[in-house]
Amino acid sequence: MNNFIKFTYLFLVFVLFSCTKNTKEITRIQPISYYPLQIGNTYIYDVDSVVFDDFNNSIDTFKFQIQEMYSDTFRDNTGNLAYKIERRKRNKLNNNSIQEWGIPQIWWVNLAKNQSIQRVENNLRYVNIVSPIENNFVWNGNVYNILPEWKFRYINTNLPFENYDSTLTVIQREIPVNLISNEYYEQKFAKNIGLIFYNFINVEYKDNITPNTPLINKIKKGVIYTQKLNSYTLN
Repeated sequence: MNNFIKFTYLFLVFVLFSCTKNTKEITRIQPISYYPLQIGNTYIYDVDSVVFDDFNNSIDTFKFQIQEMYSDTFRDNTGNLAYKIERRKRNKLNNNSIQEWGIPQIWWVNLAKNQSIQRVENNLRYVNIVSPIENNFVWNGNVYNILPEWKFRYINTNLPFENYDSTLTVIQREIPVNLISNEYYEQKFAKNIGLIFYNFINVEYKDNITPNTPLINKIKKGVIYTQKLNSYTLN
């Protein structure tokens, strides 16, 4: 009798543990939570871009807005349902006025069968968000395009950022800062909203820089790009 009770107790503990484990797996946050896909979703971003040109010895600053509107669906070459993105640009002028939206460039995005979020930009497919969403989880964001391997990784998952309650950060590329160059790419996504911030630095430094030289004066050529969500509409 005692053996039967002991066996029953162990069996119940095993079942309870299994159920708890399965529940955690079922309730794990999916990539779609940070990238809602729906026709009519529209995002407007403010963009600042600083271009350093060593050939002309110039530094040019560009301010403009990007609109991404999810206008239709279709089956792409992977067989997955894709959401067509009409991506338009308009410049901010020096008198703070804004031009009309330009002719759209067509990109698209889909939720793949493995639950990853994949965007096709200029005919290059990137894997932007994957499962599991866990700090320091790493994947090749360029696995489906012709570019070299970039090891995307998560940091600061499910943390607040500015006015957003739950966000995650994807470090797309991070080359340690050195005397020659600096490469850093990151994106931030907010839960139930989508992309809220994109920043990249890709610059080369001048030779023979004296100590305490301001950072902007060290750069020989390259780009510093910042894209921040201004407003959005979700359907």
